[in-house]
Amino acid sequence: MSGHKPTAALELVGIADGQSGAGSIIAAKPCVAVIYAIGGGASGGSGSPREIGGGGGAALLKTVKMAKGQTISWAVGAGAAASGLATYGFDGGDTTVTLPNGFVLTAGGGKAGSAVSPTGNGGMARGGDVNRAGGAGGASGSAGTSGGLGGGSGGATNAGGGGGGGAGFSDVSSIGLSLAGGNGGAGQPVGGSDGGAGSTFGAGGGGTQNGAKQGGAGASGRVLVLLARTF
Repeated sequence: MSGHKPTAALELVGIADGQSGAGSIIAAKPCVAVIYAIGGGASGGSGSPREIGGGGGAALLKTVKMAKGQTISWAVGAGAAASGLATYGFDGGDTTVTLPNGFVLTAGGGKAGSAVSPTGNGGMARGGDVNRAGGAGGASGSAGTSGGLGGGSGGATNAGGGGGGGAGFSDVSSIGLSLAGGNGGAGQPVGGSDGGAGSTFGAGGGGTQNGAKQGGAGASGRVLVLLARTF
């Protein structure tokens, strides 16, 4: 005999993929819940010196045991709307997940640039077994940064700041579902168009130096819950 324990097989008993609004899932039998959450991306700004790219949303991963009849609920953070003309962008919404014991996980939304913040800060996550920050939106003339390991790429700059990439878990395999963060929107120059929108999920929008155009919108967050049991 080898002495090695056999690998436990997994049976998927439930799945929920929330891409907007609120939702919940109830365990029909005892199981383990694997939870992924991403916050919403911030929007880019419009017109100098406000053309800062929006920050990307944070991401988290959490595994919890569930008894039959217990519930996990969530609220997905919205992506920030496109900025007004010649204004700073808006912050992305936080994504929250409430566990059966009442503990709340938070994947923070990305932050917009402001008069006191020359970059759009990436969101921060708390409560997960693994917490990953979103990428930062670029200052004027700078690209956004990526959402880090498993996250989306930062947006390119064309003078306006690029949006930050959404954090994610593309390095984690999960029944063929993509867990990557989105790519940040591209920045635009004076005389250019609206800043590029962040792509799903969680990416920040690009800024534009053209004050007659809007900064790009941020992308929505996400919650993915997989319920599985071993046998």
